[in-house]
Amino acid sequence: MGTDACFNKDRLHAIFGIIYLLTSLIASIGNGFVLYIVKRDPLKAFNKPTNVLNISITINHFLSGLIVLPFIGISDILKSQGILHEVAKLFEDVLVYFAASNASMLLLLLFFERYTAVVFPLLNRKHITIKRAKRICTSVTIICFLFSCILFTGVSHNAFYFVCLPLFILLPCLVMIILLVAGFCGLKRQAQVAVNNRSELPINQNKRTRRNSQLFEYLVYATKGTVSTVLTLVFYCVVKFLGFSEMEFSRTSCYDLLEHLSLVVLFVTAAANPIIIFRKIPVYSRSARHIWERRKKGVV
Repeated sequence: MGTDACFNKDRLHAIFGIIYLLTSLIASIGNGFVLYIVKRDPLKAFNKPTNVLNISITINHFLSGLIVLPFIGISDILKSQGILHEVAKLFEDVLVYFAASNASMLLLLLFFERYTAVVFPLLNRKHITIKRAKRICTSVTIICFLFSCILFTGVSHNAFYFVCLPLFILLPCLVMIILLVAGFCGLKRQAQVAVNNRSELPINQNKRTRRNSQLFEYLVYATKGTVSTVLTLVFYCVVKFLGFSEMEFSRTSCYDLLEHLSLVVLFVTAAANPIIIFRKIPVYSRSARHIWERRKKGVV
């Protein structure tokens, strides 16, 4: 039995089209609520470079839910009816690559900022400012968008993805893993130094222990986030590489299913972003409760 007999392509596109639309609804509402809290900012607690990076990532997820996912969903539903134009497919490729590459680069910036904040706190406070973080995030987003628009010039998709997927997605993933490994190696080395240095004053030992504990907690949390993020981005890249290969599999309905799954996994992070923010970053949940209390008292 041929692989095309496994799935009905039209039904496949229709099902995933609905899934994309539902995901877009969740992502746009959730991330829009986060941006609403940041806009109100009743506690004036978001004036930090870290929050600039978090907000930039949230904006990217919000636009993914508001524009990218609805466009993919409608395109797939139209594709299931056999009325999709090639231009729509080109727009879809541009939007998806922009959202994926921008998310990858912004996550790398957030990872780097948090790493330096824990490992090199003095340098972090001196060089990483709110103004500089805004400039870097804006520049990264513009660069990713301009590179995505190269597809409109008629360049070969194979050549574009062969260059841009490693540059804007795989390379940031590799750097995040390297920083993670370097953090654990540094933590192990600091622990060995603390054991060997028995003449150190107790107050300095307490400071070192507290700092190592903070670094360990950060690295554990970063490991979970890095592994999940890297796997989704690498899965997207692998499927794209399979797509422009000459393999017969890339023209089957099984590959269509794999491509849909890679996009669902890629964009489910947009829907999960508000949950992660409210569970892991206390300032957002505190601001939300403060806004709710003010509304109950009639203070807008």
